[in-house]
Amino acid sequence: LKSEPVYARECVHTLQGRTSWLKEGRVVRVGEDPYKIVKARPKWDRMTGSMTKDEPLEVFGHWQTEKYIPPPAVDGKVPRNEYGNVELFKPWMLPKGCAHIPINGMTRLLRKLNIDAAPAMMGWDFSGRGCHPIYDGVVVCEEFVDTIMDAWNQEQALKSEREEEKREKRVLDNWRRLIKGLFIREN
Repeated sequence: LKSEPVYARECVHTLQGRTSWLKEGRVVRVGEDPYKIVKARPKWDRMTGSMTKDEPLEVFGHWQTEKYIPPPAVDGKVPRNEYGNVELFKPWMLPKGCAHIPINGMTRLLRKLNIDAAPAMMGWDFSGRGCHPIYDGVVVCEEFVDTIMDAWNQEQALKSEREEEKREKRVLDNWRRLIKGLFIREN
C-alpha cells in the first residue's frame, strides 16, 4: 500500500465516451480534444461475423461536456436520430415544440390521422444476448396532442364496446347450446 499513490476524491474523475455521455443527457463540446484515448472493449461485428478488438476509444471528462439540447420541431416534423427515433434518456432531451405520449401501440392510429411521430427510446435492456432499446410511447408535435388523445379515447371506447358485444354473444351462445342440449335429452 505504501508504494501506491493516494489521491483526494476531488482529483479523481470518471471518463466516458461520446455515446456514454449521451446516455447521461450530455454531449461533448465542439472542438474538445479527448482527455485520453484508450482501447475499447471487444465488440461482436454482426456484418463480418467476427470480434473487433483494439479499437481506440476517445474518453472525455464531465468538464468537457455540456447539456444536450435537441433540435426543435419544424413544420410538424419531429426531429429523429439516425435510427428514426427520439432518444429520451433524460427529461431535457425532449425536442422543443414536442410532447411525449407514453402509450404504446399508437402507430396505426397516427398513420390513419397522417400525423408525424417518432418512437420514444427511453434506455437500453441488457438482458439476453446483446442490448436492445427500450421504447415507451411516441413523441409528437404539441399541436397534435389533443387530436391524438381524442382519437385514442374514441378508439378505446369502440374497442371496449366491441369486446363487450363479443362477450355477450358468447354468453348467449352458451345458453342457447345448454337449452338445446336439455331439449334433446327430454326427447
